[in-house]
Amino acid sequence: VDSGTTIIKVALMVSHDEQGVRLMERLDRPDKHWKYSPADVDTREKWDKYQAAYTEILHRTSTDVAPWHVIPADRKWYSRLVVTELLVQALIDLDLQWPRPSWRLETQRRRLAATMSEEALAAA
Repeated sequence: VDSGTTIIKVALMVSHDEQGVRLMERLDRPDKHWKYSPADVDTREKWDKYQAAYTEILHRTSTDVAPWHVIPADRKWYSRLVVTELLVQALIDLDLQWPRPSWRLETQRRRLAATMSEEALAAA
């Protein structure tokens, strides 16, 4: 941040029910088996401890210049929309400008026009 880097920290959080639905889908669909691990169930059994740990981590690492954005992620369309809005706002806040050319516009127009046919010049 001190060197001008914009940091956007996003935590996508799904509910316990939604996580269960997504894991069951991975078991039901052969094309999603690769995403499943038996350890997922072991982790789910510690849901409350994980939520407490997430809360602590987010609290300790959120700052005024690099806050966490905790986004409900049960509905993918919604979480994607929110992340897109965060990115768009960050780009707007950068107030980017086109670089100024080191040449004169009218001079270059005349030079280019001199190399073009009348038809091409009329189309341009």
